[in-house]
Amino acid sequence: MVRKEKFCRLDPNWEYLPCQWDFRYNSAAREYYVPFFRVQYERSLTLGIAQAEADGKDRADAERRAETCRREFNAFLDRMLADPWQFERPTMLSIDCVRDNILRENGFFDVYYEIKHHDNELALSLLPEICRDLDAHAPSQQLQTATQGALAGNIFDMGVTATAQRMLEKSLSFLHTRDNLPRRPWVVDDFDTLLRRFLSGQVHRKAIMFVDNAGADFILGMLPLARFLALRGTEVVIAANELPTLNDMTIRDAQEIWPEVLVAEPSFGKLPIRLVSTGTGAPLIDLREISPELNREAANADLVILEGMGRALESNFFTRFDVDALKIAMIKEEFVAQSLGASMYDVVCRFEPAPRR
Repeated sequence: MVRKEKFCRLDPNWEYLPCQWDFRYNSAAREYYVPFFRVQYERSLTLGIAQAEADGKDRADAERRAETCRREFNAFLDRMLADPWQFERPTMLSIDCVRDNILRENGFFDVYYEIKHHDNELALSLLPEICRDLDAHAPSQQLQTATQGALAGNIFDMGVTATAQRMLEKSLSFLHTRDNLPRRPWVVDDFDTLLRRFLSGQVHRKAIMFVDNAGADFILGMLPLARFLALRGTEVVIAANELPTLNDMTIRDAQEIWPEVLVAEPSFGKLPIRLVSTGTGAPLIDLREISPELNREAANADLVILEGMGRALESNFFTRFDVDALKIAMIKEEFVAQSLGASMYDVVCRFEPAPRR
């Protein structure tokens, strides 16, 4: 069993508990997300069957395995609805883990792999253009441009109903999305505080950057942000999932595409950017269960970046760190929007400076 550790950059004076919605107490969250997971699961099973057939495996066998998955997961969700108190603190994260474990146990390990690979390759062709555009901005404007790009990229998410079908139809455009972000002030908007910190003259030593989805999110959103930080002199550690889940980047995905990133945009090869596994495998993240390797990298970090609705909002919106922390995401679920008093596709830019001791 792989050893897991508590993230060393959590504020020691804060009792950490991931995921704000406990389904035992929050019936509205429970009644929203159980049907949501059923729909999402069907999409995963459809992709799993198609991928098995593309890999030369027997379609009938894949359909039988998918039916086993469907039966087991729906039975779990039925129990959750009927009596959530039989579970120890049921949350979205615990449902994520059950969902993916059932898929893996039945031979569906990474059903979004082909989609991720295709979207990474497609986005890669635009990476030099995005980097040149960022470089053309005045230094005082580059942080906002890079942040807006990261926010725009986060809409490209197969894990949510509102965007999954449009992604399958290839009807989303990164540049269009970036150019049509909601105007500031955003629903949560700490950008001015963030900018003052960056203009203070003290460059961060090292940033731990928890990334989210493959494709435009990673390639066109987070990589230009990582490059911007590294060009300032900050070491950047890109932290990606160990195990696959939905269309989230894994460390394997990041390592596979990295040589192509260096060819497409050679400036990355001269920068202090590294890839590391989080040790986790869900769209949300429990920071009590990360890899020792990530903790070693984080020991001297002074900036943590959580990107994506799952990591930055649904599981760690209220999490406190003992260093500067940036949480950025686009809101793509109605329940999340309602909980923040926001609208669909509003954006969140939450910056929390390191606590004074």
